[in-house]
Amino acid sequence: MKQFLVFLLFYCLLLTPLCAGDLVRETLLDKRLQTISTQLRCPVCQGENLFDSHSALAREMKQIIREKIQEGASDQAILDFFQTRYGDFVLLRPDFTLRYLLLWLSPFVVAIGTILLFYFKIKNQSKTY
Repeated sequence: MKQFLVFLLFYCLLLTPLCAGDLVRETLLDKRLQTISTQLRCPVCQGENLFDSHSALAREMKQIIREKIQEGASDQAILDFFQTRYGDFVLLRPDFTLRYLLLWLSPFVVAIGTILLFYFKIKNQSKTY
């Protein structure tokens, strides 16, 4: 009986590191999944990142991310895959391009143009009186 308990203890001690390796691997996979999915926007919810969304499409997209991670794809390759599939909208922080700069600056240009228009109109009216 004593030999059996020693064997059982040795067996458990031998298997523990093997099981821990799988646990660590799953934890790292989940951490990468969270990192990538927080950089993507849910196409259904639109105001939520993919990690926080509970829609069916978000679950499917997270499963695709998990599969791509298991295949060995890099984070950037996975983000590029979704950007190609869904467009720039799916990225929570899209790349800086001239198009986005013009989009952000256009309200200021219109406001300044409107102010200048009113200024010159008022200035011209005051000269006529």
